[in-house]
Amino acid sequence: IVHSDGGPAMKSVLLANFYRHAGISASRNRPRVSNDNPHIESYFKTEKYRPDYPSQFTSVEHAREWAEHVVHDYNTRHHHSSLAGFTPEQVHTGTWVDVHTERQAVLDAQYAANPERYRGRRPIAATTPEITQLNPT
Repeated sequence: IVHSDGGPAMKSVLLANFYRHAGISASRNRPRVSNDNPHIESYFKTEKYRPDYPSQFTSVEHAREWAEHVVHDYNTRHHHSSLAGFTPEQVHTGTWVDVHTERQAVLDAQYAANPERYRGRRPIAATTPEITQLNPT
């Protein structure tokens, strides 16, 4: 099953025929529901602007290999603004604390060397939010 928005490319006859031939079912976001699938939409936008995003996949294996690579990369190398610049893996495993300590040490050294640049305020490295969620109420 491929879940997508209701954009023209996703509703095209060409794609529908391909799905039918490949035995793929299509699923669409619900009309006028802005938060139906925000996570995957945001993720896909991030991935399609990667420099290594292929113009087309040569096989199902090629698509699977690429997807495996980008999911691993996204979780281990992509620094998320909503996670204070940490990766999901760092937050999940708790190693963000070590990275935070290193960041703070760099900021402390910069402050000690040039306190006038900071208008007398010691810079504090950002920490992860206590709760991370897609649609806070």
